Formats: sequence, structure tokens, C-alpha cells
Amino acid sequence: MELLLREAIAAALYRDRPTLDKDFSIETSLRQIYVDLLDFLDRNSNCSQVNFILLEINVGDETTIKPRKAECAKCGGLRWCEVRGHYQVSDSDEHMQWWDDWRILQCRGCDYIFVQRIMCDTENYHHTSDGAGGWGMELDETVKYWPALAKRKRPEWMSEFGIDAPNVGKLDQALIELYGALDNDLNILAGIRIRTAFDVASELLGINTEQSFQKKLDEIVEKGHIGIADKSRLATLVDAGSASAHRGWKPAASDLVLMTEILEHFVHDTFVAPSRKARLDAKATEMKSKVPPRKPVKTEKKD
Repeated sequence: MELLLREAIAAALYRDRPTLDKDFSIETSLRQIYVDLLDFLDRNSNCSQVNFILLEINVGDETTIKPRKAECAKCGGLRWCEVRGHYQVSDSDEHMQWWDDWRILQCRGCDYIFVQRIMCDTENYHHTSDGAGGWGMELDETVKYWPALAKRKRPEWMSEFGIDAPNVGKLDQALIELYGALDNDLNILAGIRIRTAFDVASELLGINTEQSFQKKLDEIVEKGHIGIADKSRLATLVDAGSASAHRGWKPAASDLVLMTEILEHFVHDTFVAPSRKARLDAKATEMKSKVPPRKPVKTEKKD
């Protein structure tokens, strides 16, 4: 059910997004979400209990829906958001009751449209105090977002447009897929993507792709791109990635943090830093031509 709902929302959110032209309308996208979710309900009518609580589209009318706070993946942090749609599934048996709420939200700060899912049940809760001797109970909520929130902050040289270096398109894509795997807790895939990113980077450096990883590292050192200490770290990185790819090793979150840091350090030193240095040198040369020369110092002749 979750997969089908994601497909419906994805179709509506991104049907017109790739064009990014002036005719794109958030309202048009929201209306399509409305249609797709109604279709979702029709195709999944076997749900034991479905509450279609609210799915109203605010386009020029006076309907007011109470906003709520949620994590915005685009502008970052907890933001007030407009609720553009609310869909709930709930059920119960002799032991428990559960709720599964989906909300289509629009950030008030950046207009980003995303989905928040909140799950809870009567078996998972904690006690609360009102400060006056009274006790209550609050259900524990599991909150998820789609698209997923970033688990790792991107380096300052990695923007939505890619790496701050020229001619690295393949590496851009490799890193984008790596961060996507990290955001969605796909640890084995993330380990594989880290190794793949190193392979792509070595190819961009002119290293023979038919060689073993060890020989690639040797050649990268010989060409002066990295030092001996860097080689040792990268050898560990490559071996870990190979373990995920060929031996099904699932790295822990802390392992992935270290592996990603090693990879980012390598990409920065071999692509970003040289590119920035070259741009700085070019600007310094240009500025040098604008600086007026010193006037020659006159020397007095001695009798």
C-alpha cells in the first residue's frame, strides 16, 4: 500500500517538474495529486477501514486548513507548512488499534511540496505529567518523509547543481545516488555506491579502468594526486565497498559516516581544490594586469 501511494504522489509531484518552465503551477500539481489519490483509493478498496479525512485544494477559494510544523528537506529545519491533503488508514483488533496518517504539505518558506507520514498504535506510548499530580498518556509517533530527509549534510562544494569543479558529470551522478542511498538508510547500496564513486573519480583522473583497485591506487599516487596516507585510507574504503558489493556486508551508520568522509576528502583534494586554485590563479593574473605599475624612482646624480 505504501509503495502504491508513493507512486501516486510521485507521479503528481514530478509530472511537470523536469521542464521547470514559467507555465509550471504548484496548484496544477496539487490537483493532480488529488486525482491520483482518489484513483489510489479506488484501486485499494480492500482496506479493512479507510478514513478519507481531507483532500481539499486551495486554489483561489477561502477554505482555511490549519497549518502544522514539519521538517522541510529543501530549506532545512522545522517549518510551518500548509496542509494540502490528508489521508488516513486505521484499523484495530482485540489487542490494539493503529493509525497511519499521510499528509501532503507545502512549506511556507520555500513552497517545497512533500509528504509526511505519521504512524502510531496503542501498544507504543509514554506517560506524561500535567505538573499538578495528574498523569496522561501520549502515543509514540514514527514520522517519515518522502522524499526522505537528508541523513548527511552535503559538503559546501556539492550543490543541487553538482560538484564545484568542471567536467565531472559522471561523478556528480555517482555522489547524488550515494546521498540518496544514505538518506533512505540503504546501507549496503551506500557502501557499493561509495566504491563506485571512487571508480568513477579514478577514471576522470585518467586511470586505466581495466586495472585492479590496488593498481589504480598505485597509479593515482604516482601521478601525484594523493599521498601515501591518502592511499591507505582509500584502500580501506575500496575494500569496504567491495565487501558490500560482493560479500553482502551491511556497514553500520558509523561506518558509512567514515567511508563518506574519506571519499569526500578525496574528491575535494583531487577535483575541487585544484579547480578553485586554477580559478584563483586566473583572477590574480587578470587583476595583475589592472594594477598600475610603480613609477620609477629618480636618483640624484652626484657631482
